[in-house]
Amino acid sequence: LEFRRVLFRSIRPTPFAGRIAHATPSGHGDGGVVNAKNLLAPENRSAKRRGDLIHSWLQEFTWGEDGLPEAAALVNSAEAIADDLNSNEVERWAHNLVEEAKTSGTDLHRTLTKPPVQKNETLELWRERPFAVLRTSEGRQEVLSGKFDRVLLVRTTEGKPLRASIIDFKTDRFSSEQERAAIESRYAPQLAAYRDALLLLCPELNARNVTASLVFVVA
Repeated sequence: LEFRRVLFRSIRPTPFAGRIAHATPSGHGDGGVVNAKNLLAPENRSAKRRGDLIHSWLQEFTWGEDGLPEAAALVNSAEAIADDLNSNEVERWAHNLVEEAKTSGTDLHRTLTKPPVQKNETLELWRERPFAVLRTSEGRQEVLSGKFDRVLLVRTTEGKPLRASIIDFKTDRFSSEQERAAIESRYAPQLAAYRDALLLLCPELNARNVTASLVFVVA
């Protein structure tokens, strides 16, 4: 009996030994620090709910050339996830989002315009695609997981990935180019994490052929 107790103690795993850290791209913004006071402020809670709702709608958008969702359909889809929001505001956001997508010259319209590809290439569109990859960060292994808002992946007709564009939608408000630049700087580590994830998912891609950018949605 004593032998069994000694054996059990000898093989019991050391706490945290061999555990792999977990990270998300969104955790890289603001240095990974969340200010609880700011997060719980009513205006910030409202902005987050608006952002979450618009993100859920944007996954319904493929290409402008293929037709856009109707604002009424977006409002109806919101009932399941935003029934506590002001209905007039939800209708306004849906209407503004569709109009923004239709309006030439907006960032959203450009994003939803199908890019040309060569005769021997195919275009693959990912929307709200979840991922989980194992990577090495600062000398240790970690699981990086999250969702791509939108990825344009160009392949050869044989399926080999050639180039890719990662789009991350943001609903942050800004009133000057200086404010916009500050927001872009804050999210730069997040974009880098998305880029790392895609390169691990598609190792045949050349890093020089992968771009990652923010698209600000005004709706």
